[in-house]
Amino acid sequence: MGEHTGSSLDGETREGKYYVEWYHRSCYRASCPICYEKWAGLEASKIEHRLKYFWKWGKVLHITISPSEKDLLKLSFAKLKAKLYRTARLRGIKGGVVIWHPFRENEDGTWRVSGHFHILGFGWVRNVKQGYESDGWLVKNIQDGKEERSVFRTAMYQLSHCGISKTNRPVAWFGVCSSKIKVPEMEEEKHMCPSCGLELVQLRYFGLEDALPNREEIKSAWLYPGDWIEKEATKWRGG
Repeated sequence: MGEHTGSSLDGETREGKYYVEWYHRSCYRASCPICYEKWAGLEASKIEHRLKYFWKWGKVLHITISPSEKDLLKLSFAKLKAKLYRTARLRGIKGGVVIWHPFRENEDGTWRVSGHFHILGFGWVRNVKQGYESDGWLVKNIQDGKEERSVFRTAMYQLSHCGISKTNRPVAWFGVCSSKIKVPEMEEEKHMCPSCGLELVQLRYFGLEDALPNREEIKSAWLYPGDWIEKEATKWRGG
């Protein structure tokens, strides 16, 4: 804790107090029915960050590839994904990130089994009709991603209802964006004290629950340090 002086906008003194922010803890697992949205948000941020590194290949495209019914029924998932990569190259897709969807949503909000892949990546989609007539795989260019935010939002939405299994990762990279290519790591968000400017640390609270403010209404507060103890150093994963 640094030296805190002055008062907040409502006149409350900061002297001798901790600045405290609180967040819902998360396991960040894709399979968790409670935390999957946290996982999707974190994964979407990673996708956006990684795709930025490859923007020399052009605009980010949003593409869906639907395998033929024959291949969906007969091929293992590993062979289906291998054929996906071949099909993508033949249709002019240089590389990107792949997200698997085993279902499609109906107009009435229900879902039906209809396996397909979403790709956020680079290239110039071509030979769509000829390819479909040849192998039965349908390729559609949904939209491009001029704005960085649209890449995150698209990835977040696709991850929010993607296919999850114990044996297959829900996200895979291929082509010019292959996971073998190293990119700079995404910088973690830093949480700073608005008074002293020092980076926040994690704390444990040992006081009474009723003594805390309503954490659903406000996300931070200035509190006296008596009931707080600094937690052992751990990797910060706010949110």
